[in-house]
Amino acid sequence: MRIKARVLKVKDMQVLMECNGKTPKVGDIVTLRWGKVRSNSQNSIYWCWLTWVIENGGQDQGYMDTEELHEVLKARFLSKRIEAKGGIKTIKVGSTTELSTDEFVAYMDKCEHTVLEYLGISSAGFYAEYAELKGGE
Repeated sequence: MRIKARVLKVKDMQVLMECNGKTPKVGDIVTLRWGKVRSNSQNSIYWCWLTWVIENGGQDQGYMDTEELHEVLKARFLSKRIEAKGGIKTIKVGSTTELSTDEFVAYMDKCEHTVLEYLGISSAGFYAEYAELKGGE
């Protein structure tokens, strides 16, 4: 479950928060994250890059569209093995929306390296075209 909360008070490693929805029960373990989430411009560049990869050899390598390539990369780099009730192990695939700006940069680096290693497509061409378009504004 995801909720948003506002920190009201911090004292001696105890935090008082106001939640905007359901609250955890006493004794529940919660994970907190704060800081900047990946920016909209990072997301935009990522999807432009995926499109560029598909158009510059990704489709020839068997990828149908940007969404398929995105799902493959997410599964490779944002997956976590978790143990569900009853000892059943499963895999949870994360989302790029949950990444901080720094985590997203690291994710993109991994994606670019993987596309170069497995598909033989260098991102240098993308960034050259991107710089040319940005310079032309």
